[in-house]
Amino acid sequence: MTESLRRQVPFSGRRFVTAPATCAQRDMWRLIQRAMPDSTFYDQVYPVELRGPGGVDDVIAVLAELVNRYESLRTAFHRDETGALMQRVLRTGSFETDIRWAGSGEDPKTVAATWQQSLRHRSFSLQTGPLFRSLVILSDDVPVLASLGVSHLVADLMSLRLLASELTRLLSARVSGQSAPVPPACRQPVEQAEYERSPRGQQALDRSHAYWRRQLAQAPTTMFPYRRDEPSAPRFYSAAMESKAVAMALPVLADRYRTSTSAVMLSAVALLLGHLAGLPACAIRLLVANRFVPELRAAVANLQQEVLVTLDLTGETFGEVVRATLAASMTAYSNGVYDPDQVGELIRSAGRERGAELSLSCYFNDIRRAREVPGRATAVDAGFVRAAMADTVRRRRLLQGRGGLLHGHRGQGAGLDPGGALHGYPGATAGGDSSVSARRGVWSPAAAASGPESRHRPPPRGSSRSSPPTATATRPNS
Repeated sequence: MTESLRRQVPFSGRRFVTAPATCAQRDMWRLIQRAMPDSTFYDQVYPVELRGPGGVDDVIAVLAELVNRYESLRTAFHRDETGALMQRVLRTGSFETDIRWAGSGEDPKTVAATWQQSLRHRSFSLQTGPLFRSLVILSDDVPVLASLGVSHLVADLMSLRLLASELTRLLSARVSGQSAPVPPACRQPVEQAEYERSPRGQQALDRSHAYWRRQLAQAPTTMFPYRRDEPSAPRFYSAAMESKAVAMALPVLADRYRTSTSAVMLSAVALLLGHLAGLPACAIRLLVANRFVPELRAAVANLQQEVLVTLDLTGETFGEVVRATLAASMTAYSNGVYDPDQVGELIRSAGRERGAELSLSCYFNDIRRAREVPGRATAVDAGFVRAAMADTVRRRRLLQGRGGLLHGHRGQGAGLDPGGALHGYPGATAGGDSSVSARRGVWSPAAAASGPESRHRPPPRGSSRSSPPTATATRPNS
């Protein structure tokens, strides 16, 4: 049986300050409130392997230093008297650290997974903070693994990766007797909120809102026109398709079209959705990291937002669709910061003009560390790709009261969210098994990777299908 204890670790930062929340913080707050009563739905855990010398006290001291350095990790949230969401940076306080000893022959990763599952029943207090907790796992009294637990309100995936790297660097310096490395220069969330309210920031938001108006004018009312009636109780299904063929085909196609594998995958997902719905365009929301300026590249904060793009699927070849998708997605990514309240009103206004509520329930998120660039692909025999297509695996799973995707950790993926809407996303690493979101007749990895561009025939505008698609329910509207 795993031994454990819990410690309250003190922190001491440089300032106490209260400021308006950023656009991304307000957007995530809205999503968290919408997920209630599942208060932990948007919490995240990130494991960090620990190598080399150093005891548990060294690891805990470094964790405290991370909280001291990065204000988002010691931030709480509340609404002021006007109803505006505010962020409150705490100067002092403490955070929870669990210490667990892996038993003889017990995998530390299993211990970490058990701890992560326990957090489903231990929600953060968003109003009091801090929204950070940690785990240190010991094997033979030596720290071998740490896990960082945060609310998505204060850190996104890029932030967790930065924290993991910083933890490793600080621990190495501490145990070797060196001075702690200087933290990378970055903008704290309070300063990001100030920027968004500056004249320059307001101009950027105005451009983003104008972009949203254009996209909403082009977007289909729904990507699931044959949707069945919703059941009385929420459904929490997640599904994925895995195919080795996609891992082979994506780099070949990216090299052919001189683009990224992400653009190829997004194009395939869009074509699938358009084919199922009988539509010549696909409205899909891209998850944007919003780290394009130097001041934000090393920031620890939630900067991520979801921006709409309406993709034209009327190209005569898959290559034409890929090129159009790349151009459209680059424009979308450049408009990734927006006021969620204003955009919410734009969506409602567009629905009123059409006489039907807009359902923008499809999402695409590329979460890989590295993106392939053209010129690295090796030739793939079409026969191997066709054989790999026979290995396609489809999974549908009922999760324990929560939604989310079944991430394809070994490659590219597609899945269904809690309401059943299709997501396409490349997984955490490239190569190996992967998941495919395009079906035969829409986009064939074997045909695409082996010969001249095959013609695909998008339905003409106004056409419809004679039978409903397999995925009919959608994620609740934003």
